[in-house]
Amino acid sequence: TYRDASNVYQYLTAFHWSLSQMTSGAMSVQAECSWERVFNIVILVLGLFFFSAIISRLSSRLVQYTGLRQANAKYLSNLTNYLRRMELNPMLVISAGMVARERLVAREASAFSPSAVLAVLPDNMQTLLYYEMCKQHLRHSLFRLWESVEGSSAVPLTCRRCISFLSLGKDDTLFNTGVASEFAYIVIRGEVRYTQRPGSSKVDRTKVHHVSANRWLSEAALWSHWTHVGSAEAGRASEFLAINVQTFRSEVEKHSMTFVAFRDYGNAFHQRLVSAKPPIASYPNDIHVPFSSFEEILPSLPKPTRELMSLVSIDRLSKSLQDQTHSIGGLQNLFGHNSADSLRRLCSGLQKEVIAGKSILMLTGDGEVERIATVATVRLWRADTERFLVHLASVKKDESRTLEVGVKLPGMKQTEGEVPMDTVHP
Repeated sequence: TYRDASNVYQYLTAFHWSLSQMTSGAMSVQAECSWERVFNIVILVLGLFFFSAIISRLSSRLVQYTGLRQANAKYLSNLTNYLRRMELNPMLVISAGMVARERLVAREASAFSPSAVLAVLPDNMQTLLYYEMCKQHLRHSLFRLWESVEGSSAVPLTCRRCISFLSLGKDDTLFNTGVASEFAYIVIRGEVRYTQRPGSSKVDRTKVHHVSANRWLSEAALWSHWTHVGSAEAGRASEFLAINVQTFRSEVEKHSMTFVAFRDYGNAFHQRLVSAKPPIASYPNDIHVPFSSFEEILPSLPKPTRELMSLVSIDRLSKSLQDQTHSIGGLQNLFGHNSADSLRRLCSGLQKEVIAGKSILMLTGDGEVERIATVATVRLWRADTERFLVHLASVKKDESRTLEVGVKLPGMKQTEGEVPMDTVHP
């Protein structure tokens, strides 16, 4: 009997019986009473539906795959026949067919666009989902400020109106040298090959840069009338988030609370853009503008704009700390038993420092709060000895006139409206 058989034989027999219920396979195990017969019938009916569903799914996928392959083959055949009728170079015809085949494969891999995928959903849900897709790539601190000030309704609508998703195959061109930029780009995935050549850019030799994911391309187009000084091609199949600069500016102007902050930031960015030149800095290009990171620009903005950004950051910090009350220990682990009072004193103290101009706070791209101070330093060195100048000590300005030792590069704190070049110049 089966009871006397080994465990391996019993397991294989049971597995064989299970498979036979979903297929037409025969099995020597038979029902020996009415209840076993009923159980066997139920299992056979369920197996029929399960097996039919699998076959239907596989058949559907095979039909789709076959149809797509036939369409691609027909396109390649028509392309090859047309080029041959034009009596072109046979090697060029073969090369064109190979490139077309690669592009068709890349197009299959990125056949879905957000607009097509979300088309069946209600309009408000489309807007929210579209914003969530954009938000994870819009890591600029200004967008975090905009989101905090204007609320959760204005920014999603703006994203849907001025942002689109773009897919390129290998060696496809994103933009060319000398063309006025209509978009600013963020690389979502893939790699971009950015090339500058003498004659069209201020370089002495051809330079090639490889731009990876989560990097900006032509950010200067958001804050100026920018003309591309290099060309960009996809190193492999890549996806981009493209911001229409004209639509973006129109949308920002509708929101008075944040418009001033965007305007001041744009003016400061433009000031750095036009002042970046040797020997202080390299010439700007589509992937980098010297001294233009948010942390470098923020301290030079007008005081009202710095206060707005700092106070919004303090409000975000307060909410973040309050949320920790849901964790084990809550605020008591951070501030003791009088946690609420300590939190209020902390935020009140930061607000007073901000208003007095002693502190600057900012929201990072991840939504975290940072306290910053910007100092412009100079590094002077002798090429022949590789020695460089440092500040060793300073004399205190009080009555003691004691010597305060501190090894550091010479520099000064950056003030409102200054770019680093102005700070270090006497």
